Amino acid sequence: MVYRDRRRHRHHHPHQPCLHCHPQSYIRMVQNLIERCLLFHMTRDDCIQALAKHASIQPVVTLTVWKELLKENKSFFQAYDRVVPQSHPEYKPSEERISKGTSRKQWR
Repeated sequence: MVYRDRRRHRHHHPHQPCLHCHPQSYIRMVQNLIERCLLFHMTRDDCIQALAKHASIQPVVTLTVWKELLKENKSFFQAYDRVVPQSHPEYKPSEERISKGTSRKQWR
């Protein structure tokens, strides 16, 4: 039984809450990371990719939290979509812009 738990948690980083052990803390952390992405004017897909790369958050988790935030804050996201056009390349953050502004440790 212990072996299975370790295998299930093998991608767990020691400095962030575990989705299986502390789901509310984990979801709150993902929400906060999404909010940081919004400050960078990132699209949903950019946010999913950034959290997967820099914070080891599974894309399905980020997408699920994003959808819940969208339900709770529909007017905010409607305004955000008008300000941050999804197709304009100048609004897509480059890796250099993200890495200069935030260290890997801050993503966790």
